[in-house]
Amino acid sequence: MVDKLLRAYGEIDDRFIEECLAETDSCIDGVLERDFGETVRVNTGRKAKQSAWRRVVVAVILMALAFSTAYQVSAQFRQWVISIVRLNGREEIREQHMPAASGTAESSEAVINVSPVKKINDILEVRYVTAKKPVEPYEDIYVSTDRGKETYFSVQNNACVTIRNIRSFKGTIRWQGQKGFVNANIISYQGKQYVRNIYEDPYRGDKGKRKIRQKRFLLSVDDTGDFWLTLSKESDEGTYEYPLRCDGDMQDINTAKVADIFRNIRIDGKRLCDYPVITNWEKISDRYYCALVGKTQKTAKYYRHDTLQKKAVSLEKLTKQKDIRFVRALENTVIIGTASEGMEEECYDCYRFDLQSGEKKELYHHVVIWGEDDETNEVDRVVFTGGRYDLFTKNGTTYLADEQTGERIKLEGMDADLKPESVLINASGDKLLLSARFSENGIRKLGVLDVPERKLYLLERKNLTQSEESSVQWLTEDTFAIESDRKNGQGSMICQYRIR
Repeated sequence: MVDKLLRAYGEIDDRFIEECLAETDSCIDGVLERDFGETVRVNTGRKAKQSAWRRVVVAVILMALAFSTAYQVSAQFRQWVISIVRLNGREEIREQHMPAASGTAESSEAVINVSPVKKINDILEVRYVTAKKPVEPYEDIYVSTDRGKETYFSVQNNACVTIRNIRSFKGTIRWQGQKGFVNANIISYQGKQYVRNIYEDPYRGDKGKRKIRQKRFLLSVDDTGDFWLTLSKESDEGTYEYPLRCDGDMQDINTAKVADIFRNIRIDGKRLCDYPVITNWEKISDRYYCALVGKTQKTAKYYRHDTLQKKAVSLEKLTKQKDIRFVRALENTVIIGTASEGMEEECYDCYRFDLQSGEKKELYHHVVIWGEDDETNEVDRVVFTGGRYDLFTKNGTTYLADEQTGERIKLEGMDADLKPESVLINASGDKLLLSARFSENGIRKLGVLDVPERKLYLLERKNLTQSEESSVQWLTEDTFAIESDRKNGQGSMICQYRIR
């Protein structure tokens, strides 16, 4: 969706660091290369001297950041070590007190239990939220479902507090001769607005065997507080997703007005909104957007859309690259993946393009997407996090890859401690969450890589409850959660962690 921007960590201007490091070459030559991903071994040689010089360099960097929002890390800076912090002991998740069930909205707090906060090595805080009904985290609030009705609450002082400022946004919207149904809740809490679309059963009639293709408007809110309605539908040709900005009052469906910022944009003489396939939107800047457009899903191509000059240009023409398979925006540039030629496996070549200067930089050559069952080291593999940093493996060695600079930092010993099957990046792009494969007892190992702190925290876990862990996700910049459901289907449990 257009409102989901990938916020990058940033770069330090080389001159600030090079001037500082000019006098430190003799002190840092014994430092191991650092890696992106999980485990890095620290070289302890000349520790005292390095520590002193690092404090000096950090001070210079902080001063540079005070005057510059864009910075680039020098080669010497990248060789600093990411310290491994192994959290003592093993977190054992035990059965929590389960409250008595209740169907009344007034007592919704009473059917959800919140445990006291437990500290792990003064690095992590964890609390357990349990209920005898479905509960799930939604950003930094919670949603509980009881008899088809959703209620919302927050956790404060080891207790859940119901959020009552809810507006229902429901009805039919007509636009350009098309009409679609919207059903969403707008939740206002502590100065922030949340939007949750209510999805109804897409099957009806003939006992659910006949699927009805419906046009829907999906409501969302971006980081600036602006609301968007996206017309969404499926057809034989493919997926259609067309975003419209909401102008005016959003108190109810009757006062809502929509504005088409892509109006008058045409491709081969045809209006953009009239193409049967429009999907995979990316916001490059306030002016430029990117989307996959075509007559069919198979023949669709990526275009850059200029909302100021009302023009669309093929990305293949702009980048001089053919067979573009995926595109992602990153700090006013685009990351593209093209199909590699002459490869038996489905391989990609990946590049970063600055669409204003035309500068191109190859990031990966002949790589496959990192899969859960990958065991071979014969081909290079990459796991995309959706942010600036990726995990990259070559000849069995894992690296943290920086899409902004193209640099790779080796992660010494990571595979011995944690072989991640999932890598997630937070919204700010400065922390990576690595989790091992789900086992019968849930996620056994977690890794949290804090980029600014240059530390990788490793945590071992053991689930001793009757809940089956099913998913892991970031909630805010510093909190993440592991969701689980009771094996008998009678409730749910959430392990919520906060990085201190």
